[in-house]
Amino acid sequence: MVAVGLLTVAVPSLASDAPYHFALARMYAAEGAVERAAESFRKAIELEPEDSYLRLEHAEFLRRRGLVRQAVREVETAVELDESNLEALRLFGYLHLDLSPQDSRSIRQAREAFERLREERPDDVSSMLTLSRIYLRIGEPGRALDVLEEAESFAPRQSSIRARFVEALSWGVEAERAEALLERLLASDPAFLEARLALAALHSERGEHEEAIALLDVVAEEGDPRGRFLLGLELYREAVSPGRSWSARQEGLQRAGRTISELLQLDTEHSEALYLQALILSNVNRNADAIERLFNLAEGAHPSLQTRVIGKLAEILEHEGRAAEAARVLADLARSLSVASSLTPAGGRIWLELARLEARERNWHRVVAAAERLIESEDTALRLEGALLRADAALKLDRSEEAIAVIEGFLDQEGDGQPNPGTRLVLKHAEALFAAGRDREGRKLLAGLGGGDLDTLLAAAQYHLQRDDHEAVLPILRRAVLQSADEEPPRPGLRRELVLLSANSLEQVHRPEQALALLDRHAEEFAEIGGLDLHRFRLQRAAVLDAAKRHGEAESLYHELMTVSHPTSVLLTVQHFQGKGRWEELVPMLERAAAELEGDDKEAPIAVDLQFTLGMAFERLGRLADAEAAFLKALKLNPDDSRTLNYLGYTWAEKNLRLEEALTMILRAVELEPRNGAYLDSLGWVYFRLARYEEARAPLESAGKLVPDDATILEHMGDLYLALEKPEKARELYRRAVAANDDENVEDVRQKLSRIEAGDGS
Repeated sequence: MVAVGLLTVAVPSLASDAPYHFALARMYAAEGAVERAAESFRKAIELEPEDSYLRLEHAEFLRRRGLVRQAVREVETAVELDESNLEALRLFGYLHLDLSPQDSRSIRQAREAFERLREERPDDVSSMLTLSRIYLRIGEPGRALDVLEEAESFAPRQSSIRARFVEALSWGVEAERAEALLERLLASDPAFLEARLALAALHSERGEHEEAIALLDVVAEEGDPRGRFLLGLELYREAVSPGRSWSARQEGLQRAGRTISELLQLDTEHSEALYLQALILSNVNRNADAIERLFNLAEGAHPSLQTRVIGKLAEILEHEGRAAEAARVLADLARSLSVASSLTPAGGRIWLELARLEARERNWHRVVAAAERLIESEDTALRLEGALLRADAALKLDRSEEAIAVIEGFLDQEGDGQPNPGTRLVLKHAEALFAAGRDREGRKLLAGLGGGDLDTLLAAAQYHLQRDDHEAVLPILRRAVLQSADEEPPRPGLRRELVLLSANSLEQVHRPEQALALLDRHAEEFAEIGGLDLHRFRLQRAAVLDAAKRHGEAESLYHELMTVSHPTSVLLTVQHFQGKGRWEELVPMLERAAAELEGDDKEAPIAVDLQFTLGMAFERLGRLADAEAAFLKALKLNPDDSRTLNYLGYTWAEKNLRLEEALTMILRAVELEPRNGAYLDSLGWVYFRLARYEEARAPLESAGKLVPDDATILEHMGDLYLALEKPEKARELYRRAVAANDDENVEDVRQKLSRIEAGDGS
C-alpha cells in the first residue's frame, strides 16, 4: 500500500490515465482491498468507457465478489463494444450459467454464447465441454454427444471428455449409439472404468445379463469394490429373471451371495451390499437370516435405503405369517417419517403399504386408522388411495352409508378444479350405493361410465366381470371393442382379448348364436395372428358351439384342438377341459408336450407346469403310480415347486400312504408359502392322518382364517374336533361345510353330521 501511495505522489500525471487506475484496481483486488479496487475500476471506466477489455476485467472482479447480475450488465457492455472479444463472450456464458438456477431464461443465453464460441473457435475444447453440459441441462443428450465427439477429435486422450461422454450417455440416448460409443471408448482405453460400468448398465437395462456380468467380472477381478457390488447385483438380477430353471436360479443366487460376501469381508458396513445379501437370503428361503439382517440394517440406514429395507422386512414378515410384526415396523417407520402433522411423501407411501397389509389381513378397523392418515395427505394420489381403502373397510364392516360419505366427502374436497379422481372411485361409489340398497343411484353412476375413454371402459368391464355380471358387462365390452380399433398407439392383442371376453359373456347369458356371430366377424383377425391367440379363439368357439347344442361341430373342433403339442397351447387346452372331466383324452396331449421339452433347460419352468398337470390328470384318473412318477419328475426339475410338493404330499395323506414323506413335502411347501391356506390345510390333514391331533390344530385353524368358506377345510376341521372329542364344535363346522359345498362329497359330510346329531360320533 505504501508503494502505491508513493507512486501516486511521484507521478501525479498518471492519476488521469485509465491504464494506471486499471493497474491499481488489479493490485488492490489481489491484496483484498475490495473497496479501493472497486473505486479504481470506476475511475478507469470513467476515463475509458469504450474499452471492452477493461469492462471484461471489471465483470470478472464483480463475479468474484458474488455480484453476478452487475457482472452480467458489465460483460454485456463489453460484448456490445467489441463483438470479437471472445473472452467477454465466454464470461457472458459462464455468468448466465451461474444465474440459470434462479432464471430459466439464462440457460438459453448461455447456450447461445457457447454455440457462437464453438463457431468462432472450433478447436476450443473447454468451450465445447461447457456447451455439452448445457445441452444436458436442457435435455438434449444427443446434441451433447455431437459436441463431445467433435471435442474428442481435437483431444482424443483427454480424461474430462471421456468422463463427460459417460455422463451424457446416462441421460438417455438411443441404445445403439450409446453402445457403439462406449465400446469405442473401451477399445481405446480398456482400463476406463466408468465406460465399462456404463456399458454393463446398458446391457442390464435391456435384460442382457450375461453380457453385463462379463463386463463386471473384469472390474471385480481388479478388486474395485463398486464393480464387485454391481457384479453381485447383476448376478442376482439374472438369477431371479423370468424363465430361469430352478437349478440355474439357485446357481446364480449362490454365486451372487459369494460375491457379496467377499465384498462384505472388505467393507462390513456397505449398506447396499447388506441389503442385497438379505434379498439373496430371502430368495434361497433363508427368511430367518434375511429378517435378522434387515432388522439390523434398518436402524442406521440412510432414509432412502431405510424405506426399502423396512418395506422388504414387512413383506418377508408377512410372508412368514408374522403380519402383526410387519404392521408394527411399517407403522414405526411411517410415524418417524411424519413431521408434526404433515405427511411426507415417503411417510405417505409407508402408510399406504400399512393400510394394504391390514386389508390383506382383514383388520378393517386398522385399515380405517391408516387410511385416515392418507386422507390427510397433501398429495392427491395418496388421498385417493386413502379414500378407496377407507370406503372399502367401511363396506367390509357393513357400514355402507359411511363408505358413501367417505367417497362423497373426497369428491367435495377435491372440487371441480382438481384432477379427475378416476374410475376406481366411481366403481367403489357404485358398490357402496348397491350395498346400501340404493340400486337406482348405483346403476345411474355405472351407466355414466359407458361413454368414457377406453381405459374407463376396461375398468368398468373388470368391475362387472369380477361380480359375474355378464349381462351388465356386454354393452361396455361392445363399446370397448369398437374404441380399441381406433386406439393410437394400439395395444397389441387388446381388441382380440375383448372379443373373446364378449363371446364368453354372451355364452354365459345363454346367447350362443350371438357369440358365434361375433367370433365369425373377427375370425380373420385371429387367423392372421395365429399362435396362442388363434388357439384360444378356437377353444372359445368350441365352447360356444357346445352351448348352442351343435355338439357334432363342437366335438370335431375339440378333436382338432387335442392334437396340438405346443406346450403353452396344451396347458391352455387342459385348463379349458379340466372342468369337463375329460382327463383320459388330455393325458396323451400332456405326454407329447412334455416329451418335446425333455433336456431343454431353458424351458424348465413350463416343463414343471406340464409334469405337474400330468400328475394331476393321472391322479384324477386313479393312476396313482403314474401320478407319483409325473410329480417326482416335476420335483426333479424344481425341488421347490410348492404346488407339486403340496399336491403329492396331500395325495399320499388322502390315501394314508407314506405319511412321513408326505409330511416332509408339505412342511417344505408351507415353508415356501406360509400364507397359503390350501397348504396349511394339507399340513393339518397329514398331522391328522398321523394321529398327531394337537399339532394338526394350529395349521387347520390358520387355514380356516385364510380361507373361511372352503368346504374341504371346514370338513377337515370338523374331523379334527370330533377326534378331540368336541362334537359340538365339529357339528358347527360340518354344517358350515354342507352350506359351502356344492360337489358330490357333500353327502359324506351330511352323513358325518347325521351321526353326530344322532349321538353317534364314531
